Amino acid sequence: MPDVTASSEQGDGPVAPRGHRQPRSGHRHDHGAPVSAVRAGLTALAALALAACGGSTSAGSQPAEAPPGVPPATAASPAASVDPSAPPLSFQADPATRSVSFHLVAAHDQANSGFNFNGYGGGRLAITVPEGWRVSVACENRGPLNHSCAIVRGPADSQPAIAGASSPNPVSGQAAGETTTFDFTARGQGAYRIACLVPGHEQAGMWDTFTITDAGSQPTAKVTA
Repeated sequence: MPDVTASSEQGDGPVAPRGHRQPRSGHRHDHGAPVSAVRAGLTALAALALAACGGSTSAGSQPAEAPPGVPPATAASPAASVDPSAPPLSFQADPATRSVSFHLVAAHDQANSGFNFNGYGGGRLAITVPEGWRVSVACENRGPLNHSCAIVRGPADSQPAIAGASSPNPVSGQAAGETTTFDFTARGQGAYRIACLVPGHEQAGMWDTFTITDAGSQPTAKVTA
């Protein structure tokens, strides 16, 4: 049997047994990916995970800009305020005479399918009057249907809750294009409604709020959201 530890004629290193080939220079002994490629893949996966969690790949980085052609987000604008003294409401208060006046327009526009006062329904228009003040109301009908204006306690009422606080014949209503007026004294603190008493109209949302407050308060008119 040959001596595998014998020196070769060209050097002192060991000689490989016959039939066995030395590995070529640079040949990998494993069949997996190179270490550098594995590291690169792990780095990419970490970056993707960080981005999915809303993180940043560098400290102090700025938020991403919107794509071209997409406007930046802006805060919602507040709703425009309504001037109650302007038409159509034309709300006026006179502390010297302790009186208020305002103009109600039934079916002012097509809001709520025309069942509205001055474009508002479902309690959005809110008027307050101190107890004992005199109230003058103009009731105009711009819709194709008959409408009326009345101060009531709730949807079950078919007559005004305060003497004189309605347009004439509130249940049958007034014809399109007509304007009537009525006056009353605010008596009985509490919550009321401005409503159309033609059957079915108040139930369709044709009502707003009217409140009688204590005598030392001030009258107000506003539109709520």
